[in-house]
Amino acid sequence: MSQSAHITFVSDYLSIYTGGPLIMANIFEGLVKRYNYDITMVAGLVDEAFREKFENTFNIVDLKIFQPGKLPHQQPGKIPSFLLKARNTILSSNSDILHFNSHAPNLIPYSISVKKPVVCTIHHLENLSAVSGFVSKFLLPVSQDLLEVNTTCTLIHVPSKYTAEQVAKRRIFARRRIIVIPNGIDLSKHLAVRKKPEPGTFLMIGRLEPRKHYEHAILAAKLARKHRKDLKLCIVGDGPLRPALEQKIREENLEDTVKLLGNVDEQEKLELLARAEALIHLGYPEGFGIVVIEALATGTPVITYNLPPVNEIIRNHVHGLLIEKDDVAQLARNIMDFNITIYDERVLRSKAKKYDLRKAVESFHTVYKNLKVRPNC
Repeated sequence: MSQSAHITFVSDYLSIYTGGPLIMANIFEGLVKRYNYDITMVAGLVDEAFREKFENTFNIVDLKIFQPGKLPHQQPGKIPSFLLKARNTILSSNSDILHFNSHAPNLIPYSISVKKPVVCTIHHLENLSAVSGFVSKFLLPVSQDLLEVNTTCTLIHVPSKYTAEQVAKRRIFARRRIIVIPNGIDLSKHLAVRKKPEPGTFLMIGRLEPRKHYEHAILAAKLARKHRKDLKLCIVGDGPLRPALEQKIREENLEDTVKLLGNVDEQEKLELLARAEALIHLGYPEGFGIVVIEALATGTPVITYNLPPVNEIIRNHVHGLLIEKDDVAQLARNIMDFNITIYDERVLRSKAKKYDLRKAVESFHTVYKNLKVRPNC
């Protein structure tokens, strides 16, 4: 395979405000710049900010299937149309390798027979508590736990050992190789940030969806505020959970303590990380948690649940605090008693250096280079 290989990447949606699609886009951008790859990105929805950022780097195909503001699994009626249209698009493409991005796109290999390598990325596996609606709860075990993990691709890529174990545990057929390539960030921007924490300021970053458990932090803030009058919890991100969170904040009379900032640009995010005493990250199920690396790279410790894969990164009392899952009282105590001065900023930043975006780019280049065309992939 030549270094100027053509990759067609299929994702249900493309946005600069969501982890998985943006992580893969940053990796592909590195492949374009360093190895002159030709990348076509096909999606059921492309937000305008993503197009503006990458339109000169990739060939972007927006199928315009999904509605903005909702995740694909919240629009199950539109998934068949997306799968059919995406299938027809890739069959007409002249690519060397097909790469599908979780979750719905990983079902497409069942409907195609191509003599070229097929890579499927699974960032994380959802659980039933993370979805709502009868149809979604019925479809999830079938589409994910049966079809996606057994997808007929050449190999499966996951970002962590934990996700690899979860996929392997659910598979019926073990013939598909699983490779672990951790996510990475552009360290140069984060390492250049000068840490200047403001007392009482805590930060959360991510899409506003149930599996991020923002309500735990809001309740903890209510408890902690009684003993820490300077407390401010800033939440960055947007998503379908925003109206419910706004209502919760009003009900608890926390308008002066908890702020929903919406989506912010990269520079503002770095400035917020610089000012935060700690990042609070409560998401599960989680495939990796890229924002945890972003925090460490800016010298910001992390308060998180003691769950994989994040506890593979965070060492208790060294990079932050690990607390028991769903223990809001313990979270509140940690916020009240948090002392950033006990954390060595150099140790935090050094940990983040293991997750340099350039390493992920090199790993994917090696994978693509070594893949050989196989019949009936």
